[in-house]
Amino acid sequence: MATYQLLLRENKPKKDDTYPIIFKIYLGNKSKIITLPFSCTKKEWDVKNKRLRKNYPKYKTINEKLGKLNTRLQNAIDDLEAQEINFDLDDIIKTYKEEAKAHRVKEIAVSKFFNDRIERLESEKRFGSARTLKDTHNSLFRFVESKRITDLKFKQITPAFLEEYESFLKARGGTDGGIGVRMRDIRATFNKAITHGYAKESNYPFKAYKVAKLKSKSNKIAISKDDFECFKSFDITIHPKYEVTYKMFLFSYYAGGMNFKDMTYLKWENVSNERLVYKRQKTKGNFNFKLRDEAIDILKHFKNNILTENENYVFPIIHKHNLTDIQIHYRYKKRLREFNKRLKFIAESVGIEKSLTSYVARHSFATHLKFNNVQESVISQLMGHSSESVTKAYLQDFGSDVLDDAMDMLN
Repeated sequence: MATYQLLLRENKPKKDDTYPIIFKIYLGNKSKIITLPFSCTKKEWDVKNKRLRKNYPKYKTINEKLGKLNTRLQNAIDDLEAQEINFDLDDIIKTYKEEAKAHRVKEIAVSKFFNDRIERLESEKRFGSARTLKDTHNSLFRFVESKRITDLKFKQITPAFLEEYESFLKARGGTDGGIGVRMRDIRATFNKAITHGYAKESNYPFKAYKVAKLKSKSNKIAISKDDFECFKSFDITIHPKYEVTYKMFLFSYYAGGMNFKDMTYLKWENVSNERLVYKRQKTKGNFNFKLRDEAIDILKHFKNNILTENENYVFPIIHKHNLTDIQIHYRYKKRLREFNKRLKFIAESVGIEKSLTSYVARHSFATHLKFNNVQESVISQLMGHSSESVTKAYLQDFGSDVLDDAMDMLN
């Protein structure tokens, strides 16, 4: 039967006059030593209780670690004895080290792990995700600096830490929806750290801290059919500056609720025999559907009135050759802001009270199909959603004018 002791190796003093703390393992008439990464003076060692005295700096922390190592060694011996096989001291040490390796966590600062993820996303041309993660990193470390924490590690991100960070954000005007974005980023990063061996699953804080409580009631705006007719009445001959915005909004509606990013990257090669064949930027889902006459007329307009140097693209968003991927991304973001600003002008001009954005065409397309008794599964496929549950989120809340339209359809 194997036994062991936790003690000081008094015959091997270190240069600083401390003695290594060791396990001395006995089996039969033989013994071997496992040297631990701690040392102390004789006055700092409690021989009777096999632990550090209170006069040792951080004695509580080190005693806790010694207790874990003691349990690990005992488990190694118990495992070997339970197998009822012959084993020697080397087998004990090997089993102990294998268990230690399984519990080892590679050290990395949270900030560095965040920045590594951001760089990886940028290398994959996922610039939007990289930007959001960078914003979360900056927000998180403003909080960390306020707490005067240096070199934050994953084990320090506890449920209490997250609660404090949530309060920090709320005190600065953060909404549940915005805070939820930050927390989901941290959760995803923590999960990645566990996968790569930089964090322990036992330290995972999101079992206790629930991100789901930070749900925001999304404002899914869909305009009524009357408002849609008002939009179409906008006179582009009086306001030619708004022609591209006007026609792209209508194209979005008539082309299955195509979002602005997909329209940005749409090329003429995606249009064939009055069909639209393309891959969504967000989900990478493939689309192939027949175009409505209204959408075909809009495409003819842009074909005959090319407003871009880069004639490969349908719409004049990416209008120059030889742009880098990051330049294309920032041009798309800039033009989206302009697009939404111009939509607000159009809405005010024709008397639409709702605030129009690029997504209103998408929501309106889904809503109008719903009230024309098109099945949600079909709407989901037309819109390229990953599941019907995503489509339901588009359709669950309607304005009173949209509900009025629905009541009129009872006739």
